[in-house]
Amino acid sequence: MFKVLGLFVRKPGMTKEAFVDRYESPEYGHAQFAIRLCPWQEEYCRNHVREVPPITYAHLETSEAPAPFDVVMVTKARDQAQAQLTADALADPVIGRMIAEDEEALFDRTKMTIVTVEECATPKEQMRSRPVGHTGEPALKMLGFANRLDPAIPLDEFIADYEASLARLVPEILQADGQPIFAGYIRNYVHHDAFANQGHVAVAPPKADFDIMNEIWFWTEEDFGKFQQACRVPSVGERMAAEQTRLLDPASIRMVFVDEYVHTREMLDAAMAAHDAMTA
Repeated sequence: MFKVLGLFVRKPGMTKEAFVDRYESPEYGHAQFAIRLCPWQEEYCRNHVREVPPITYAHLETSEAPAPFDVVMVTKARDQAQAQLTADALADPVIGRMIAEDEEALFDRTKMTIVTVEECATPKEQMRSRPVGHTGEPALKMLGFANRLDPAIPLDEFIADYEASLARLVPEILQADGQPIFAGYIRNYVHHDAFANQGHVAVAPPKADFDIMNEIWFWTEEDFGKFQQACRVPSVGERMAAEQTRLLDPASIRMVFVDEYVHTREMLDAAMAAHDAMTA
């Protein structure tokens, strides 16, 4: 799997509501426009940051600064070859210009951070089961950003340590009703030296200011409340804090709620068919 994150800031003077509409509208949205021109992905997701106070831990003092971006775009390709199809399309003078011009309508293109990441996911069968009667996707999604405590530690060693310790500890001790609280839990480790080349971006984007991005889902708002309650339990909070402060810079930890919009493989297949018909 080849995964890319894009952290984008909305155009100065644009309201949050107008930004989301211009990005997500089925009729004129940037997302629909982009997949018509570049449909070669396994998944295409946009995480729009909610304009609510940052989430804080009950057991750990973390950053309360607002997120310096408005959306986190996530694309997944089956492999490097599939990802290269999108890169080649964006590098095409005509397609690249069309995408760039549409981006100008909603982004501050001087602040487009684009990075490749290594994804590690906890199997769904080890997560909280769907509540009886619950239909659709989880009700809440949270993103967590942090830096390594020691930036000199090689990334592969950091990943191995995090996955063997904190990634296993979280579902083990953050539990309610006899099962883990999270509906989904994914860690994304940033490869700072592996710039995801987007051929339509004229200048090299700024570097990501984090080493890991966690994606966490909750089936219900009540489950998020259970997460907060669990962190207040001394035996749980202390174990969590011990591992987090061993691995991460606490001052760098930032948690935000997002509204998730997803184009699945089936939706992208439809876009692929439309693309092929258009270019035939």
